[in-house]
Amino acid sequence: MKKLIGKIRSLSYEERLVYTTAVTMTVTVLISAGKILIGLFSDFILVVVGIFGVLLFAAKLQCILGAKKTMGNFKLRNALIALFLLSAGLIYIFYMGRLLFFDVANEEYGQFQAVATATISFFEMGLAIYGLVKTKNKGHYFRDIKIVNFVSGMTAIMTAQIALTSFTGANANFYSGLLGVGIGIVTILLAIYVYFTPRISIVDREHNVFLLKEPEENALVDMNGKTAEIVLCKSKIYSACVYRATITGTVVNGHIVKLKSGLRQINPFAKTVLIVLSEILVFAWLVGYAAYFFRALDLPGKLESMMAENGFEKTADPTAPPTEGDRTLL
Repeated sequence: MKKLIGKIRSLSYEERLVYTTAVTMTVTVLISAGKILIGLFSDFILVVVGIFGVLLFAAKLQCILGAKKTMGNFKLRNALIALFLLSAGLIYIFYMGRLLFFDVANEEYGQFQAVATATISFFEMGLAIYGLVKTKNKGHYFRDIKIVNFVSGMTAIMTAQIALTSFTGANANFYSGLLGVGIGIVTILLAIYVYFTPRISIVDREHNVFLLKEPEENALVDMNGKTAEIVLCKSKIYSACVYRATITGTVVNGHIVKLKSGLRQINPFAKTVLIVLSEILVFAWLVGYAAYFFRALDLPGKLESMMAENGFEKTADPTAPPTEGDRTLL
């Protein structure tokens, strides 16, 4: 047992993430299969819920197979993950939308069951947010695992709300339905993001090399220096992004990096607690991050455009091995 614990501690966060996800998704698919089986003989809505769980399982499975370097086409695997999330979002909208149009009986929860369900749900959501905060630029598959976990966390919060309102005796079907439909829409938007993010994010596209072709047009980089830094996106709260490079002759060779802002320097655990416990902070953070997200779209493309306007041409670095994104997307 000590050896097993020691081995687990020696793993990186990403390696632990893969193994814990494999365990949890195995439990999830068994529960989902049970719901489908029971629903076939009792309540069709259980079949819908079970299919939702199976779709999240399928998305996670593709993520794990990709993270474990299992043979497969990245573009196809990424499209499948997005398709599973999209389907899950549509099914959840159908499942929760029925509360808006039909007189559905409230699920009955006792005091202990309601509190226990809410506690577990908030814990699951906290873990999902912590994972999103901690897993930065570790690769497409690790990000996708955390996105799927975040979807699971959102549905867990929905379950917590239903449990608590049932315990208090309030009939909040209409508001629960609205929130549930909103979660389904967010899931669909995340599916679209997963599909397009390899083309717009900096993951696997950090390294950029440029060759100065027309020196008379260059007003951006001081070619007499040894290094250069170009600001691509400014932010005091979120991560500012810059291109840092070394200069050798007419070649500018560097990487796009994210600088730590005040928010990023907060301990991840403390940040997670603040986000989970403060609804106002969640709203403000999400609105601000949404604006930052659109400003930071396709920074490699923005960098290439800036360099092209100043007489540079993007070129391959012969010393760098091709990345996952280089092999499949270029």
